[in-house]
Amino acid sequence: MMRTWTRAERELACGYCDRRIARGLPIMKIQLRAVTHPLIRCSDCAGEPVATNLPPLAEPTTASRLERFEEIHAAAMRANTRRREWMPYRDPGEDD
Repeated sequence: MMRTWTRAERELACGYCDRRIARGLPIMKIQLRAVTHPLIRCSDCAGEPVATNLPPLAEPTTASRLERFEEIHAAAMRANTRRREWMPYRDPGEDD
């Protein structure tokens, strides 16, 4: 189990008290070995004092947003191709 203090990259909810955590506030991420998504705790529920040396939250650049959009677009195109293969009874060019 690994516990790290970081800043919230977007609005989140505490996994213990369900309090809304605004973007940029300190949160504790608890990463468990067999779990892919970390547990999120607010500063009140973490059980440890908040780290004082957290770096400020950096704004995402336009280039990184564009790269993320291109990744999502490519995944959607792959999913669309699989769907057409999964439904062979449709004529080519026929929409939903």
